[in-house]
Amino acid sequence: MNDYFLRRLADYYYQQSETNISDICFVFPGRRAGIFFTNYLSQMSRSPMWSPVVLTINEFVEQLHGGTSADAVTLLFELYEVYCATVERPLPFDEFMPWGETLLSDFEDVDKYLVDAAALFVNLTDIKKIESDYTFLSEQQVEAIRSFWSSFNPERLSEHQKMFLRNWESIYPLYRGLNESLTRKQLSTTGMQVRHLVETIRQKQPLTMPWPKVVFAGFFVLTPAEKELFRYMQRQGADFFWDYSPWLLPKAGSRMAEKLVSLPFNGPDVFLRENTVVFPSPDDWEQPLVETWPEITITGVASPTEQLRVVSHFLEQVQQSRAGEATVGDTTDTAVLLTDENMLIPVLHAIPPAYSQINVTLGYPLKNTPIYGLVGALLNLQKNARSTREGKTWFYFRDVLPVLQHQYITAVEPEKAVAVKNTMLKRNTVFVEASELHQSDYLVFIFQKIQHGGDFPKYIETILLRTYDLIRNREQSYFEQEFIFALYKSVVRLGDLLTRIEASVEPETWLRLFRRITETQTVAFKGEPLSGLQVMGVLETRALDFENMVILNLNEGVFPKDSAPNSFVPYNLRRGFGLPTIEHQDAIFSYYFFRLLHRAKRVQLVYHTSTQGLQTGEMSRLLYQLIYESPQRPVLQTAVEQVKLSRVAPVTARKNEAVMQRLAQFTQGGERALSPSALSLYLECPLRFYYKQIAGIAEPDEISEDLDARIFGILFHYCLEKLLTPYVGQVVSADVFARLSGNNALIRQTIQEAFVNEFSATSGKGDELGQLQGKNILVAEVLHKYIVRFLVNEQQHCPLVIRGLEKRVAAPFAVNDQLTVNIGGIIDRMDETGGYCRVMDYKTGSGKAGVGELSYLFDPGKCSDYKAIFQTLLYSWVVRHSEPVGLPIHPSVVWLKQLFEGKGYGLTLGKYKNTAELTLELVEEEFADGLRGVLEELYNPEVPFVQTREVKKCEHCTYKGLCRRG
Repeated sequence: MNDYFLRRLADYYYQQSETNISDICFVFPGRRAGIFFTNYLSQMSRSPMWSPVVLTINEFVEQLHGGTSADAVTLLFELYEVYCATVERPLPFDEFMPWGETLLSDFEDVDKYLVDAAALFVNLTDIKKIESDYTFLSEQQVEAIRSFWSSFNPERLSEHQKMFLRNWESIYPLYRGLNESLTRKQLSTTGMQVRHLVETIRQKQPLTMPWPKVVFAGFFVLTPAEKELFRYMQRQGADFFWDYSPWLLPKAGSRMAEKLVSLPFNGPDVFLRENTVVFPSPDDWEQPLVETWPEITITGVASPTEQLRVVSHFLEQVQQSRAGEATVGDTTDTAVLLTDENMLIPVLHAIPPAYSQINVTLGYPLKNTPIYGLVGALLNLQKNARSTREGKTWFYFRDVLPVLQHQYITAVEPEKAVAVKNTMLKRNTVFVEASELHQSDYLVFIFQKIQHGGDFPKYIETILLRTYDLIRNREQSYFEQEFIFALYKSVVRLGDLLTRIEASVEPETWLRLFRRITETQTVAFKGEPLSGLQVMGVLETRALDFENMVILNLNEGVFPKDSAPNSFVPYNLRRGFGLPTIEHQDAIFSYYFFRLLHRAKRVQLVYHTSTQGLQTGEMSRLLYQLIYESPQRPVLQTAVEQVKLSRVAPVTARKNEAVMQRLAQFTQGGERALSPSALSLYLECPLRFYYKQIAGIAEPDEISEDLDARIFGILFHYCLEKLLTPYVGQVVSADVFARLSGNNALIRQTIQEAFVNEFSATSGKGDELGQLQGKNILVAEVLHKYIVRFLVNEQQHCPLVIRGLEKRVAAPFAVNDQLTVNIGGIIDRMDETGGYCRVMDYKTGSGKAGVGELSYLFDPGKCSDYKAIFQTLLYSWVVRHSEPVGLPIHPSVVWLKQLFEGKGYGLTLGKYKNTAELTLELVEEEFADGLRGVLEELYNPEVPFVQTREVKKCEHCTYKGLCRRG
């Protein structure tokens, strides 16, 4: 096992100070390094002993200062209060938040880097003022400041420059005001604390030291404030230990330094050389330098998710290499390091089962969790909820369905949530009244209207607690519980802050505040850090070492990042005043990356080649450095997915005994009848007929608020049925149709009823939402014009007798001596006029009113264009054999799109094209023969249901996924 940095440090102090080690305070960059150090120390102890004090640098500063650090949310509210008292027209809090967070980050840098805030945030358009007032800066720093401000000509400022100067000049008052406000309330930031310690040191005043000795270990880039603090602690006898690689600082004492290639990494060596010179380690300290290069493999994959296969394979190899070893179950020295936190959950699922213990230290984005999705759906629900004067609450279906279909709601209320959803789909409910959703206490609380922003925290908190209680007994619910608890804390914190500052917020404002505060938060998992596989971010590995590592997403722009953090201080001014720039960021990434490689034995580095958004699919520059400048060239490989291109076998459904039994339901004596539309479906695609009519796989329902052709047709059918029902069985003259077409009030009332019937939550409850709005007003006007035109056209066919509206008919069709099939359906309208019986079908779509050959109606490749003719002829045949009509039957199709073209409703057939009116009698025998052939095929057990050959028909088919044409 390699001699790790923290293990060597523990051994060093155990050997020197075993009896009084509890008097020492060890300070590390992060908490995890302290945990591992304490564990190594305990392993060395042969008897019980008091543990030393172990702190992070922030904890160390806070204890020396004695103040209380305010959290980020508190600081944001404090800054906003100062902002409102400083500017004349302050922005609303939710609009202030983004740049308020940036300001707080800048203020922290100003304090940690000991920058004179008054000098930084002053307007320096006068170049001479720069030269006279900033003699304390170096020539390079002054030049950087001058290069920025020289573009601001006071006599010719652009509007953008004027706006910049106005905002710039208001920053210092905010900085000063925030410091004063926090000091009055006995609060502070980490930057304020360390700056106060430095000022105390500069005033020659001693710091209160509760520990006889302090040890600093594992640091890298030091801020000016930390340097001054370290110098003071150095004078008090503090020790310093620097964790570095011989490839970052080859002259640091490694015996093999001269044999190793000195890698010209830009940045890290500068900081390390300064640190080791200014704050040298004890003379008897021997840096644990490993002189052999690890086994490094760089793997390129096609997509981010393909990295998971590499992770699984690498971890399996590690386990296999340990077969037979005593430490085979100890995986603490193996780590999966993520540069993109969004990969956490997929990676956890890719870890082999052999790794029974996993320690996750990486924060997972709260916005990616299921509970955040539920709360987001609830917030949208509240945002669009409406209350009426009658005291009823209405919710929009697009907000209700995501709540009902959420995984937690379906788990808590599976039957009731599904029942409510199905009712909404069946009724095409666009707006649903709250009482329709109140099927349980849980749903009652969810579907209520929150009237005041102050009530939102209680609303969300209660739902989170109830959901937590209901899912915590489920298997593998640990992560879900962590997600819910983290979100609950954020809601409670926001509620407390709004109460403390006595801010009265509207519901819309609360929703925006909640999203602003939570969208950047992460969930920190609790676990046992000293056992199991380590899953963490690269920047969490400070001072830690691992033998086996796999690092993901090593793409340029991801690691290292190609952009600096947001800041109001321009780059040149940051350089001029010594604030950290993107070069500092690059140095930090480089240091942590190459330091990790130093003591490892087996390393797998993975990047993906796919282009997504601004990512180019290029490997990180750090990988290029490894390839071209390392002493031992890494192994380069590409993970190739084994793709087998095979011809997709056609999908068929054989007619087994169960299928034939279902088909028998449509035969004589059965309970069902084959409709003309079902037979049209069979002609177009037998497999689709099977899915819908035999297998019973219903096409998914969906709520439509926009009127497509189907809904428009339903409304048209409804209106004509309502308008003409009083005249069924009567002789209707042209005057009747004239009066109807001129009665706009009646037609509009009927249209209104049609909309309420189709779109209200339940029949008879649409009065409050029945008023047409938006696009439906235009649709209603179009529908009115079509109805009037149809009634006007009907006058030329009078007098007529209406025999039926939406009339259900059925008749047996003898296929052969052994098979008779029931054919039936609903006819839109049947009447008698001019010595004929018209069987009429309304069509809102498009199609052809004439066919060259009757055989085209039964041709799978052509039947789609003549579907209306086939169905109307079949309806006519059913009428002929089910009712004593006594008149020639005219199959008629009312094409709504042709109502204004003056065309008739009759159909034409090629060889009868000179016939004034095509009747069923002219083509009945030929039509029956064609239909007989279709039914014989349908009931032939040897002929399976097959896919259509017309692939274009599959583009909009609901079942295309089932038949592999999706």
